[in-house]
Amino acid sequence: MPYDFEQALRARLAAIDDMGTSQTTFEKFQQQKRAAAQAAQNQMAMFNAQQPTQSVGGGGVQMPAASGNSAFEKFKNAIGMQESGNNYNARNASGATGKYQIMAGNIPSWSKAALGYSVTPQQFMAPAIQEKVATYYLNQYYQKYGAAGAAVAWYAGEGTAQKWIRAGGGGSYNSTQAGGYPSINRYVQQIMARMR
Repeated sequence: MPYDFEQALRARLAAIDDMGTSQTTFEKFQQQKRAAAQAAQNQMAMFNAQQPTQSVGGGGVQMPAASGNSAFEKFKNAIGMQESGNNYNARNASGATGKYQIMAGNIPSWSKAALGYSVTPQQFMAPAIQEKVATYYLNQYYQKYGAAGAAVAWYAGEGTAQKWIRAGGGGSYNSTQAGGYPSINRYVQQIMARMR
């Protein structure tokens, strides 16, 4: 016998009415949903207000200021410049988006890992979110593989980075990528040059 949602809801509402509750379960749910959304907006506003910022590019886009001049910061800045020219609004036909050109399909799971909650591709366009998510993954790659290997992981995936390191670069890693993108080795060279 199929589940009768309306009948179950009527029974639940009757039980609530019997308890003397003046609001329906649906109204309570809607209130909780609005309160949670407002709390999330307030939390993001407080986070953004606490971050030191600097203006980048045209259009007055604000980004979190660099926290230092460490080797990792140079690496991260090189990736941002290489991928989009530091443009937080960049979008690519491949589905990559933002300053660091993160694939749209990765945004929910990557934001969950980096932030503790998933964001939509639209929410991801906030510079502070892009910075946190990219920093989380770039730092993991950087710690595992160093700058050159991390550049490969960012550009072609972690599995490719592991193979590239074992092979010492060269060979097929000098081939132009699909869509006319630079070879893996050329990409690494560009990142390393930007770090100087």
